[in-house]
Amino acid sequence: MRINIILACTVCKRRNYSTQKNKKNTTGRLEIKKYCPWDKKVTVHRETKWSPYFPLGVDPPSGVLGSSSNG
Repeated sequence: MRINIILACTVCKRRNYSTQKNKKNTTGRLEIKKYCPWDKKVTVHRETKWSPYFPLGVDPPSGVLGSSSNG
């Protein structure tokens, strides 16, 4: 079963790339070295939560995707 994921730069925290991964074979968070156009160098990009409201290259406001207290 393949799922869509977003890769975010660990240095500047921008969401630069989208890709797919096999959830059965790769159960943990994916980390890949990719080129970051904002840092202009190769950095580690880590899998982040996907949100349709914040496309690639746009940082979500702080607290928007964080944990919510229900009840």
